[in-house]
Amino acid sequence: MDYQALLQNRRAIRDFQDRELPLSILKEMLQETCLAPTASNGQPCRFIIIRDREFMKRLSTESKDNLLADVAANPALPLKKYEAVLRDEGFNIFYNAPCWVPAGSGWGPRSVPPKSSRKWACPRTAKSSPPLSSATRRTSRPPRNGMTRRSSGSYKGNSRTG
Repeated sequence: MDYQALLQNRRAIRDFQDRELPLSILKEMLQETCLAPTASNGQPCRFIIIRDREFMKRLSTESKDNLLADVAANPALPLKKYEAVLRDEGFNIFYNAPCWVPAGSGWGPRSVPPKSSRKWACPRTAKSSPPLSSATRRTSRPPRNGMTRRSSGSYKGNSRTG
């Protein structure tokens, strides 16, 4: 299928069958997702696979309650047109999907989730330790332009102005 046909034939799924998605298929889909280009081909993607439907229902209910509170606080929000749907007890924001896979870019050292919740990452970046933050990477680079590093991490120069 060419790209134009893919775009013309795409569709949104609003209802799912009541059956589990095999983990092998889900991992294959995520593996293929990781083939998409990223900045500097860093592949910083991280995925958490959530397959607990009861947890997803609780999250849906809490999300609907939060959105309804936003509408109550500010009725001028465009979200107001969805108020009836959000009040419907039977509506699930995940459309009863068999799983939810939140994705994000690399986590910094202060925001890395506990090891038990790290479910799966792109194979190129799946490491036992969290990725370095940009600040850590910056201070671990070798000095540039004849400059030497101070213990504080800043540079003092042998430059023309320095």
